[in-house]
Amino acid sequence: MNYIQITSSTDLSELNKFRPYKCVIIADKIVPKNTQWKISESLVNTGCYYMMAWGENCSSWDDSVDEVNIMKFIDLESIPNKEFVYTSWHHNEDLEEVFWFCKNCANHKQHSDMNTILIHIGSTQSKEQIINTYNKA
Repeated sequence: MNYIQITSSTDLSELNKFRPYKCVIIADKIVPKNTQWKISESLVNTGCYYMMAWGENCSSWDDSVDEVNIMKFIDLESIPNKEFVYTSWHHNEDLEEVFWFCKNCANHKQHSDMNTILIHIGSTQSKEQIINTYNKA
């Protein structure tokens, strides 16, 4: 499991080193649509195959990643199974429940051994607290 806090200076191409991976977006704040699109695009293009969103406006993360994945394969009749990105959003759930879901249910038929990344979108550093919550799940 890896933790990344997204800031304005985060190099999102670095996510490629975790390919294939699943991630949990921990949104402590709402970001502008263009920033959300940029992050979603990076997730799809760097090997994220399962994205779970939790926190502020989490359903918009689900939509954003879905839209990027669809646009990537717009010229094809459908998204190839190996490239399909599963998404879910977890409104009104405890973060520990989302982490449990990530560990026990978030699987991809084409990518059996995925890395896990906890992507924190927030102003305050909460690495230790988030990792502790993940480990308890």
